[in-house]
Amino acid sequence: MLNVPNLDDQRYDEILESAINRIPYLYDQWTDFNAHEPGITLLELFAWYKQMQQYHLNRVTERHKLKLLKLLGIKPEGLSETTAMVHFSEEIKGQRFAKGTRFISEAGVGFELASTVTTGGIIFREAYILRGDGMHEVTSVLANEQVALKLREGEVLYLGFEGLEDREEFRIWFDIDDSYPVKRNPFKAGDPHPRTIRVEAVGENGPAPLEISGDETYSLSVSGAMELRSPGGVPVTDGGWKLPERSWLTIRITECGCEEDTAILSLTADFAPVRQRTTRSELNEFTVTKKDISLVLYSWLAVRGKADVFVRDELGWYEIQPERLEVLEKDGTGVMHIRLKPETLIFDAEPNVRVICYEQEFQTEIRRNSTGLPNQQLKLMLSGGERLLTDDLRIMCRSGGRYQDWRYIDSLEDASPHERVFTYDEHRGIVFGDNLNGAVPEAGKNALYLAGFAVTEGADGSITGGQKLLPLGGAEDEEAGPEDERAVGSVFNVRLGRDRETIDSAVLRMEAAWKEGRTATAADFERLALQTPGRRVRQAKALPLYKPEAVIEENVPGLMTLVVLPYSEKPFPMPDERFLESVRKHVEKHRLICMKIQVIAPTYVGINIRAEVIADADEQTVYKKVRQALENYFSLDAARELGAPVSQSGVIGAIGGVDSVLGVTDIHISADGNRHQYNKHGDIIIQKHGIAYLGTLELRVSRQ
Repeated sequence: MLNVPNLDDQRYDEILESAINRIPYLYDQWTDFNAHEPGITLLELFAWYKQMQQYHLNRVTERHKLKLLKLLGIKPEGLSETTAMVHFSEEIKGQRFAKGTRFISEAGVGFELASTVTTGGIIFREAYILRGDGMHEVTSVLANEQVALKLREGEVLYLGFEGLEDREEFRIWFDIDDSYPVKRNPFKAGDPHPRTIRVEAVGENGPAPLEISGDETYSLSVSGAMELRSPGGVPVTDGGWKLPERSWLTIRITECGCEEDTAILSLTADFAPVRQRTTRSELNEFTVTKKDISLVLYSWLAVRGKADVFVRDELGWYEIQPERLEVLEKDGTGVMHIRLKPETLIFDAEPNVRVICYEQEFQTEIRRNSTGLPNQQLKLMLSGGERLLTDDLRIMCRSGGRYQDWRYIDSLEDASPHERVFTYDEHRGIVFGDNLNGAVPEAGKNALYLAGFAVTEGADGSITGGQKLLPLGGAEDEEAGPEDERAVGSVFNVRLGRDRETIDSAVLRMEAAWKEGRTATAADFERLALQTPGRRVRQAKALPLYKPEAVIEENVPGLMTLVVLPYSEKPFPMPDERFLESVRKHVEKHRLICMKIQVIAPTYVGINIRAEVIADADEQTVYKKVRQALENYFSLDAARELGAPVSQSGVIGAIGGVDSVLGVTDIHISADGNRHQYNKHGDIIIQKHGIAYLGTLELRVSRQ
């Protein structure tokens, strides 16, 4: 621990007294030390000034803390919005909603669609499962949403849809059951899947594999969306089993892995993502060619708001008046159609057209004047609990008659001189540089353009799963009927937003991360193994210096052997190579430089028991009860640890606890294999990476 000096160790009176006491040594003719003396007044001033300097020098400011956190690789987490999926109701089937369409929750919180969607375009209708005993309809199981449908290796799940005939790309949401005693650790991007699956489309000539272009479910391991590609769409057939005429998809487990079986609660294809935000302005970029100089833009702001069009030349972006800009009717909804003059464009395969759409109320805010002064600040007009989403903030600044892109940066102190950056502070607003840290925008009227601007309510903009979303509109929507009739759908898979993290919270998170990442003891390695991303790790045992394959136990310097056991519903779970590799990669990132990590599977050790008991029931009944009691005793659910010895007294206690058993007169226990030891109490000391289970049971019963 470093000794931090206290720089603020003198009070004002002490500083003044010390200074006055030095006067006779410095100038003995100064003899008047009263308060009216001008020299004493100056000493009082400098004593106060010294006290203030000491106070400020002794403080660790937020700026200091941010710098120290940065050195440790920690950055306070930014503002985030609540996100969810909305499952559309049957009543609005066929309606088309543009990206950015605004809804409001039952609690009055505003949301926007993250993508354009047509409701009811794809409808899930039936489900069947092919097992060893034939084909079974399971539609009601998936509709129940309370009981999970198990899909095991060797079985085939048939899913019937409407609307896939002409769809080359589509998404299906799977709700996966996670109600297990051991929770699955969250996946990280790039983590391997615990199992492998194959998705096929059933055609006239049999199943054809589909490309899985995106899989948030990690092969049906967690709830999420699966993105599929089917060139030419999915034809309507009877699935090859005389099923109803649908577009049939099949899913089968090709490698089941070592964890639990896939358990599907429900699925839907009629959904879309929503975000808790209000977009004031949005930037849309296009790469226009000479052959096609027309644009079609379909977004809520494009249809409901105003738009400015910019094109690019060698010097930057400048605003133009397009040849035509109008909102037309298409597929029952409005779209913005823009036609450009070819002589205004540069064609170099890079984005050359920008269409900025914005709210009519934002028209007075989107263009700002620039003073051209260092550290220029732009105050923002935010209302209520609105907070600015800096990730979506796009600013263009005019210089020499052309607009250039400026980008957001967390701190101007990290910017180089004349770098086109800005930052944001909730108290000061948008802040530009001073030509030492970041550039100064050129002065001019309307020189600053807020091309991308969105706000959210952060942690206050929450919503709970199952809440309905209603269309956000005027009086005509109010008269449409009760809320249930006006609702567009209900939300699920809610991920709550958060406010900007405070520095103190970031410090606490850093301390927790350091403790979690520490690998100084065996317990640290066990904790890390249990936290392996994307895995259900039931048990982990760290064995320092232990070499499991050694016939005679020996200590190997620098070796850490980790024994891991996955959670599984099988009686004898064993990790496969993918599981072991996942744990090894995760722990490897935290190990000490001089240490070697070895991750292995446990060894199951059968325990054979021969016992004589006195009972008040027949032998067959007693045998069944005793065997059940011993299986419970050796069960993994009984919190039996890896490598735990088998206690003879514990076995006697398990047998003696059976209600029909009056006493145990004799017992003998032994273990399979020859790599075990016995102590003087008759206990079996199994291998350190072993797990005991009940082998054979011989029971002699004497009736009382």
